[in-house]
Parts: sequence; C-alpha cells; structure tokens
Amino acid sequence: MARPPKMFERPDREGWWTTKGGVFHNLGTDKTEARKKFMQIHGNETPVGADLNVQDLLDLYLTWSAANHASVNHKRIKSNIESFSKSLPPLMRLRKLLPLHLTQWIDARCPKQTKDGSKPLTDNTRHGYAADVLAAFNWAVKQRLIAGSPLQGFTKAPKTGRIAYLAPEQMEDLLGRIKDQEFRDFLVVTLRTGCRPGEIRVLEAQYVLLKEGVARIPKPKVKGKRKERLVPLDEVVLGILRPRMLKYPQGPLFRNLRGRPWTKDAINCRFNRLRESLPYTVSAYSMRHTFITEGQKNGIPDSVLAEICGHEDSSMITKYYGHARLDNTVLRDAVEKVNRRAAGA
Repeated sequence: MARPPKMFERPDREGWWTTKGGVFHNLGTDKTEARKKFMQIHGNETPVGADLNVQDLLDLYLTWSAANHASVNHKRIKSNIESFSKSLPPLMRLRKLLPLHLTQWIDARCPKQTKDGSKPLTDNTRHGYAADVLAAFNWAVKQRLIAGSPLQGFTKAPKTGRIAYLAPEQMEDLLGRIKDQEFRDFLVVTLRTGCRPGEIRVLEAQYVLLKEGVARIPKPKVKGKRKERLVPLDEVVLGILRPRMLKYPQGPLFRNLRGRPWTKDAINCRFNRLRESLPYTVSAYSMRHTFITEGQKNGIPDSVLAEICGHEDSSMITKYYGHARLDNTVLRDAVEKVNRRAAGA
C-alpha cells in the first residue's frame, strides 16, 4: 500500500518539498505557505486506508493479536474489539469512523450511572476498554495500512493507581482471617518474595534450588517473557516450600483444598469474599506492593528492589511506589521541623 504524502526538506535543496507521481514539487521556504501549496497538490487525494472496512481492519488486528499476545490478554482484547465492532453500522468505512463512536460505545458499556442502582464500573475499566480499541488502529498505522488513526484526539478516562499497601497490623489481621493453610501459605510466600501472584501460581519444584536459596522461573512463565526470573528465598519461604516440593514433585506447588492449582479467578474470588468484611482495601497484589513499600522504608535502593521484583529498571519502583518515603511519620516530622523554625523566627 502506498505511503501517505508528506512535506519534507531535501539535503541538497532549500525549502520544503513533496512528491506526486514520482515528481518533486518545490513548496517554498516558508512553512505556512508550503503547507497551503501541499494541500493544493494533495488535498483531493483519498487518505491511505480511508476506504477500508472497519471490521476487516479489526479482524486483521485480532489475527495479529492471537499470534503475539498472551492468551489471557488476547481473550480480553478480542472481547472488547468485537463488542466495539458490533456497536458500529454494518460495513462501515474507515473514513466515517469518529472518536464519537468510541465515546458512545464506552458510555453504553460502562455507564457512569447504572439503571439498577448497582455500583458503576471504575474509570480504570473505562480506560482499559478504550486502550484495547485504540491499540488496534495504532497498530494499523504502524503497519502502514492507514495514514493515521481515525480515533486520534480521543481522551481516555484517567487511570488511578490502587492503594495496595497494608500496614503491619492490617497484614496481621488479614492473615488471621484466613483459616486454610493453603491460601495462607500462598499469601505469605507472595508477601515475603515480592513476586507477582501469577509467578507464585506457576512456581514448581523443578524451579526451586534449595541449596542456593533461590527460585529460577523460566522465561516463558514470567510476565513479558523477556528473561528468566531469579527469586531470592528466605528461611520462612523455604520452610513452606520444602514439604510442598515433596508433596507435589510435578506441577504447581501451590494448590487449593481440593489439590487443584490456584487460578487467577479463584484467587480473585477469595479476595472478593474477604473484602466484604474488611475495613480496608486489599487485593492479591497487596502483598507485592507491601513488600516493595517496606523495602523502601528500610532503605533498600530502588535498583535492588527492581531486580528482586523482576522489573526491567527502577523507573516502575520510583513511579508507583515513591510515596512510600512520604509516609505519615516522615510528613509529621517535616511539619514539626517547619513549625519549630517558624516559632524560633
């Protein structure tokens, strides 16, 4: 497919230029005037991809997604893309697609006020739905199927981070409410390693090196699948793992009361039931968030925490956990210092 026409500067000539039919056209040295001439030359041309069927483009993206995204992510993307596609008129052309269509779909799927009075979906959910649809058209631009996204300018709902840190007394209360050892062990190991819940779910005996005190989770099992995950293990965690390695020499080490490996949905269901009676917010990721926050409070460098927790660099730690250094004690001490100086002035 032909590339969209562009204005450009030539190294061997002054001014702005464009091409049409293999012929160079001098647009002059003034950029504003050059843009006017550019539109006179190319203004009547149909933008690349404008006559594409929206459904055909989305189908191409879903085919690519199935081959390049993890199955759980592709399942979510497919659901959102197909739902958006069904909201559009049949055989709709790309030239007629507007940001308004995406706005209307999101408002219908995630209304701010529900008719039955139930709790509406969060802005984070609305953000995620929009991101999956926008990604399809951004992908098409990169593949040069279209000159630009017809949804350009759409503003996603603001995404807010979840406050997942649990204070020591909250963590003690949470673990005290869990009666079965299977789920309790799962949370304790997640808390004491800083692992993602999904990494503990797939942990097997063959990945644990007891003498070295580490677990080596292979690349295909790790988020992003970029590199092997090296997880340091303390004595408490090793004490939990040893009997499980004897009981389950093959397959995941952490299983429910029925001996079945924990699934993402099963863990979410447990936390949904816990939240009904808890005065504080908690999720499976609270263990990881708490580990990192406590590490920062105790002076562990961000670069070390990033390596322990499987981040590419310390930017994620700084961005999402930097508030750990500004806990109530730090802020209160700062206020007292300011007031002492003010009183002495």
